[in-house]
Amino acid sequence: MGYEHTMHLKAKVAVGTTVQQVAEVFKPIMEYAGYDGVDAFTKAETVAGDDQFLFDPKTGELEVSTYGEVGYSYSDLVYGMAANLGRIVAEPGEIWLYDHDTGDIDEAKTVIEFGPSEEAIKTYIAKRDIEAGLKMLEPHLPGDVLDAVRRVISYAQERPYDPSVANSSVGDRVCQACRHNDVCPGTLC
Repeated sequence: MGYEHTMHLKAKVAVGTTVQQVAEVFKPIMEYAGYDGVDAFTKAETVAGDDQFLFDPKTGELEVSTYGEVGYSYSDLVYGMAANLGRIVAEPGEIWLYDHDTGDIDEAKTVIEFGPSEEAIKTYIAKRDIEAGLKMLEPHLPGDVLDAVRRVISYAQERPYDPSVANSSVGDRVCQACRHNDVCPGTLC
Protein backbone atom coordinates (compact mmCIF):
# COMPACT_ATOMS: atom_id res chain seq x y z
CA MET A 1 0.00 0.00 0.00
CA GLY A 2 1.36 3.40 -0.91
CA TYR A 3 1.04 6.00 -3.63
CA GLU A 4 2.09 6.73 -7.20
CA HIS A 5 5.05 9.07 -7.16
CA THR A 6 7.47 10.98 -9.33
CA MET A 7 10.78 12.26 -7.97
CA HIS A 8 13.17 14.52 -9.90
CA LEU A 9 16.45 16.20 -9.08
CA LYS A 10 19.29 17.84 -10.94
CA ALA A 11 22.53 18.72 -9.21
CA LYS A 12 26.05 19.89 -9.82
CA VAL A 13 28.41 17.50 -8.07
CA ALA A 14 31.75 18.64 -6.63
CA VAL A 15 34.86 18.08 -8.75
CA GLY A 16 36.54 14.76 -8.03
CA THR A 17 33.42 12.96 -6.84
CA THR A 18 33.38 9.33 -7.95
CA VAL A 19 30.48 7.22 -9.21
CA GLN A 20 30.84 5.12 -6.06
CA GLN A 21 30.40 8.21 -3.85
CA VAL A 22 27.30 9.26 -5.79
CA ALA A 23 25.87 5.74 -5.58
CA GLU A 24 26.46 5.72 -1.81
CA VAL A 25 24.33 8.85 -1.41
CA PHE A 26 21.51 7.20 -3.36
CA LYS A 27 21.90 3.80 -1.72
CA PRO A 28 18.67 3.96 0.34
CA ILE A 29 16.42 4.56 -2.67
CA MET A 30 18.47 2.16 -4.80
CA GLU A 31 18.01 -0.63 -2.27
CA TYR A 32 14.32 0.27 -1.97
CA ALA A 33 13.93 -0.13 -5.75
CA GLY A 34 15.95 -3.34 -5.73
CA TYR A 35 19.05 -2.61 -7.77
CA ASP A 36 22.71 -1.78 -7.39
CA GLY A 37 23.54 1.92 -7.34
CA VAL A 38 26.90 1.73 -9.07
CA ASP A 39 25.43 -0.27 -11.97
CA ALA A 40 22.54 2.17 -12.32
CA PHE A 41 24.88 5.17 -12.58
CA THR A 42 27.50 3.52 -14.80
CA LYS A 43 25.02 2.18 -17.37
CA ALA A 44 23.61 5.71 -17.90
CA GLU A 45 20.30 4.30 -19.05
CA THR A 46 16.87 3.78 -17.61
CA VAL A 47 16.54 1.01 -15.06
CA ALA A 48 13.52 -0.64 -13.44
CA GLY A 49 11.09 0.79 -15.97
CA ASP A 50 11.33 4.54 -16.31
CA ASP A 51 13.73 5.32 -13.45
CA GLN A 52 16.84 7.23 -14.54
CA PHE A 53 20.14 7.67 -12.71
CA LEU A 54 22.56 9.76 -14.77
CA PHE A 55 25.94 11.05 -13.60
CA ASP A 56 28.76 12.47 -15.71
CA PRO A 57 31.98 12.55 -13.63
CA LYS A 58 33.62 14.87 -16.19
CA THR A 59 31.04 17.66 -15.92
CA GLY A 60 29.61 16.85 -12.48
CA GLU A 61 26.08 16.84 -13.90
CA LEU A 62 23.71 14.59 -11.97
CA GLU A 63 20.10 13.82 -12.87
CA VAL A 64 17.85 11.36 -11.08
CA SER A 65 14.19 10.58 -11.73
CA THR A 66 12.11 7.82 -10.20
CA TYR A 67 8.52 6.83 -10.93
CA GLY A 68 5.91 4.38 -9.77
CA GLU A 69 4.20 3.10 -6.68
CA VAL A 70 6.07 3.50 -3.41
CA GLY A 71 5.26 3.05 0.25
CA TYR A 72 4.59 5.95 2.57
CA SER A 73 8.12 5.66 4.00
CA TYR A 74 9.65 6.57 0.62
CA SER A 75 9.60 10.30 1.42
CA ASP A 76 11.74 9.57 4.51
CA LEU A 77 14.31 7.95 2.22
CA VAL A 78 14.26 10.98 -0.07
CA TYR A 79 14.76 13.38 2.87
CA GLY A 80 17.71 11.24 4.03
CA MET A 81 19.14 11.24 0.54
CA ALA A 82 18.81 15.04 0.38
CA ALA A 83 20.79 15.35 3.61
CA ASN A 84 23.49 13.06 2.20
CA LEU A 85 23.67 15.03 -1.07
CA GLY A 86 25.34 17.82 0.91
CA ARG A 87 28.49 15.68 1.06
CA ILE A 88 28.94 15.62 -2.71
CA VAL A 89 27.24 18.65 -4.30
CA ALA A 90 29.03 21.83 -5.34
CA GLU A 91 25.94 24.02 -5.11
CA PRO A 92 22.44 23.87 -3.63
CA GLY A 93 19.37 22.63 -5.44
CA GLU A 94 16.05 20.95 -4.86
CA ILE A 95 14.26 17.65 -5.22
CA TRP A 96 10.67 17.57 -6.43
CA LEU A 97 8.66 14.70 -4.98
CA TYR A 98 5.12 14.31 -6.30
CA ASP A 99 2.30 12.25 -4.80
CA HIS A 100 -0.04 11.58 -7.72
CA ASP A 101 -2.71 9.98 -5.54
CA THR A 102 -3.52 13.02 -3.43
CA GLY A 103 -6.79 14.81 -4.10
CA ASP A 104 -5.25 18.16 -3.17
CA ILE A 105 -3.20 19.62 -6.01
CA ASP A 106 -1.48 22.04 -3.61
CA GLU A 107 -0.25 19.13 -1.50
CA ALA A 108 0.88 16.95 -4.42
CA LYS A 109 4.35 18.51 -4.74
CA THR A 110 6.92 18.46 -1.97
CA VAL A 111 10.11 20.46 -2.50
CA ILE A 112 13.15 19.23 -0.58
CA GLU A 113 16.21 21.46 -0.67
CA PHE A 114 19.81 20.23 -0.46
CA GLY A 115 23.22 21.86 -0.51
CA PRO A 116 26.81 21.81 0.66
CA SER A 117 25.92 23.74 3.84
CA GLU A 118 22.92 25.03 5.78
CA GLU A 119 23.89 28.59 4.86
CA ALA A 120 24.01 27.69 1.14
CA ILE A 121 20.55 26.11 1.42
CA LYS A 122 19.10 29.18 3.18
CA THR A 123 20.57 31.49 0.55
CA TYR A 124 19.21 29.27 -2.24
CA ILE A 125 15.71 29.28 -0.73
CA ALA A 126 15.75 33.05 -0.28
CA LYS A 127 16.84 33.70 -3.87
CA ARG A 128 14.34 31.19 -5.27
CA ASP A 129 11.44 32.65 -3.28
CA ILE A 130 12.38 36.26 -4.07
CA GLU A 131 12.57 35.45 -7.80
CA ALA A 132 9.17 33.76 -7.62
CA GLY A 133 7.72 36.85 -5.93
CA LEU A 134 9.25 39.20 -8.49
CA LYS A 135 7.87 37.05 -11.31
CA MET A 136 4.40 37.47 -9.80
CA LEU A 137 4.90 41.26 -9.76
CA GLU A 138 5.95 41.49 -13.43
CA PRO A 139 2.43 42.05 -14.83
CA HIS A 140 1.76 44.75 -12.24
CA LEU A 141 4.92 46.88 -12.29
CA PRO A 142 6.74 48.70 -15.07
CA GLY A 143 10.18 47.28 -15.90
CA ASP A 144 12.13 50.18 -14.39
CA VAL A 145 10.27 49.88 -11.07
CA LEU A 146 10.83 46.11 -11.03
CA ASP A 147 14.54 46.71 -11.70
CA ALA A 148 14.63 49.16 -8.79
CA VAL A 149 12.98 46.58 -6.52
CA ARG A 150 15.61 44.04 -7.59
CA ARG A 151 18.40 46.50 -6.74
CA VAL A 152 16.92 47.23 -3.31
CA ILE A 153 16.57 43.51 -2.57
CA SER A 154 20.11 42.84 -3.76
CA TYR A 155 21.40 45.69 -1.59
CA ALA A 156 19.47 44.41 1.43
CA GLN A 157 20.83 40.88 0.95
CA GLU A 158 24.40 42.17 0.81
CA ARG A 159 23.90 44.29 3.92
CA PRO A 160 21.68 42.50 6.44
CA TYR A 161 19.10 44.53 8.33
CA ASP A 162 20.60 46.49 11.20
CA PRO A 163 17.94 48.12 13.41
CA SER A 164 20.45 50.54 14.92
CA VAL A 165 21.08 52.00 11.45
CA ALA A 166 17.49 51.83 10.26
CA ASN A 167 16.15 53.70 13.27
CA SER A 168 18.66 56.53 13.14
CA SER A 169 18.31 59.45 10.77
CA VAL A 170 20.38 61.57 8.46
CA GLY A 171 18.90 65.00 8.73
CA ASP A 172 15.15 64.34 8.79
CA ARG A 173 15.18 61.47 6.31
CA VAL A 174 15.51 57.70 6.66
CA CYS A 175 15.15 55.63 3.51
CA GLN A 176 11.89 53.69 3.74
CA ALA A 177 12.63 51.40 0.81
CA CYS A 178 15.92 49.91 1.97
CA ARG A 179 15.88 50.84 5.70
CA HIS A 180 19.33 52.41 5.56
CA ASN A 181 20.36 56.00 6.13
CA ASP A 182 23.50 55.84 4.05
CA VAL A 183 23.45 56.10 0.26
CA CYS A 184 20.24 54.51 -1.04
CA PRO A 185 20.86 52.17 -4.00
CA GLY A 186 17.31 52.24 -5.31
CA THR A 187 15.12 54.74 -7.09
CA LEU A 188 12.07 54.16 -4.94
CA CYS A 189 13.07 56.49 -2.11
